[in-house]
Amino acid sequence: MSDKDNFDIDDELARSLERLVEEETNVAKAAYSEDKIKAEDIKKEPENINLGATQMVDKDKVKSLTSAIKLNDEQDIKTVDDTSDFTIDVPYVGNASKNTTSIKPVKIEDDENDWDEDENLDESKTVQKINKMNSDNPVTMSNQTSPEDGKNKKELDKKSKLIIAGACGIAALVVIIIIVIAVNMNSKNKKSYKYNLEKGTQYYNTQDYDNAVTYLTKAYNTNDGKKNADMMYELADALVHVNQNDKAIEVLKSALSYDKMNEKALPLLAKLYQDEKKGTELSELIKKYKGTKNEALLSDYKVDEPTSSENPGSFEDSVEINLMASDGCTIYYTTDGSEPTTKSSKYSSAIKIEKDDVTVKAIAVNSIGVASDVAEFKYSISLKAPDAPVLNPSESDVKVGTKIVIEGLADDEKAYYTLNGSTPSANSSQYSGGITLDKAGNYVVSVIVINKHNLSSPVTRVSYNVSEEKTYTKDEAESILMKRLVSNNKVSQSGTMVGGGGTAKLVYQNTTTISGTKMYYIRLDVNSGNSTKTEGYYGVGVNNGQCYVITDNNGSLSAVQY
Repeated sequence: MSDKDNFDIDDELARSLERLVEEETNVAKAAYSEDKIKAEDIKKEPENINLGATQMVDKDKVKSLTSAIKLNDEQDIKTVDDTSDFTIDVPYVGNASKNTTSIKPVKIEDDENDWDEDENLDESKTVQKINKMNSDNPVTMSNQTSPEDGKNKKELDKKSKLIIAGACGIAALVVIIIIVIAVNMNSKNKKSYKYNLEKGTQYYNTQDYDNAVTYLTKAYNTNDGKKNADMMYELADALVHVNQNDKAIEVLKSALSYDKMNEKALPLLAKLYQDEKKGTELSELIKKYKGTKNEALLSDYKVDEPTSSENPGSFEDSVEINLMASDGCTIYYTTDGSEPTTKSSKYSSAIKIEKDDVTVKAIAVNSIGVASDVAEFKYSISLKAPDAPVLNPSESDVKVGTKIVIEGLADDEKAYYTLNGSTPSANSSQYSGGITLDKAGNYVVSVIVINKHNLSSPVTRVSYNVSEEKTYTKDEAESILMKRLVSNNKVSQSGTMVGGGGTAKLVYQNTTTISGTKMYYIRLDVNSGNSTKTEGYYGVGVNNGQCYVITDNNGSLSAVQY
């Protein structure tokens, strides 16, 4: 039944009351006018000055009856079951010691069949109910005979008629009060938490969400409504079905403020935040329930933390890290230890960590603004200076034109040197491919290496005694080579091949330049009986007297020191 139907019933009851009052008033007027009472008769009987339908009721007693109307709107309207008697005193007419009119107790029950809002009340039914109440609660009068004898019978009849009229008025007033109380109780019952909860739940269970919203909202707006999280969930769900998501969100927040761990309200609120693209609110909700038993209810809405390409730890060199997140997410990060937000640096390329201790904190934020938990990566960078350079050759006696080479120099490292023993710096001569000693004399070669972090190695110093270049003859070259073959256990002191037998013989080929060095090109033969076998090819530097092993690769000769 709609609220309009409820108002129609109340209006119909009001009209029925008006007709009842009119009828009772007419009865009283008829009884009174049948035989008018003279003014002087009334003056003779001062006891009767209060006679009359509207004057016979004690105001305080009427107040006590009508006070039942003033019920608290916030409380449930319960069935009135007080069956205690109440009596309305009618003033005595005549000289009798007492004349009272007693009204039998009336029990008012919230009869579902009588007052159900779904019943279509009409005027005839309302009157029937009122008549039934009158018949069930008759007004009885107990009159004592006046002690004064000899009174005129006609005067007594007039007084009796007045009493009857007054009693009828009282009865009408009592019935009116009872009906007003019943109507008021019925009206207030429709505003009560219990009534609206039951009606709203009934409509919700039958998926009549429009009516469910109407009644559950009324229940929600009571004090008790703010203490029923399950009812608030039903109201929110009904609001969602009628496309009132914003109101549903507010109701669910109220439900969770009363019952924080409600397992129905929480996931529905998360879903609404996602549907309405309220990412910030959803992030806060996820954070609020982190570590609680209900954290799993929000797992579908969480965003995974970013990951790093480099595991946190200690490094001796700078490191570059790449941050990664789920598809569609944007990464925001900090490197100063502060908590990242969407106002922090937006990740777009590798982050370079070059020195000291650095903590990278990052969050991933999806398309609606839901942020992940903070991912934290700690890197400790202890930069290492280059090792002291190694020079080759390391012998102190060299010939003019000797080239000094630094071994193991990295591509991102630079070397600087001096030839007088002073400590080199970045302002000294820069090394490039070698240091050539092109004049005779004594040199102290000092070298440092500086890496990409501008850290310098220890200084390496080597003294060189550079002499003028000598030219060796072919015979001297063959003698130098034979001595080297003997020292390397290739040929015995007697001139035979070690381990294989046969006599070793050196055969000069020519003088040529191989691998940048001018040398004598010499073949080693082995004579055994009547046969001769070539064992290999060697070279001796014309100017440096150094021995070499020569390899022929399809006509291309190469030499390696021997």
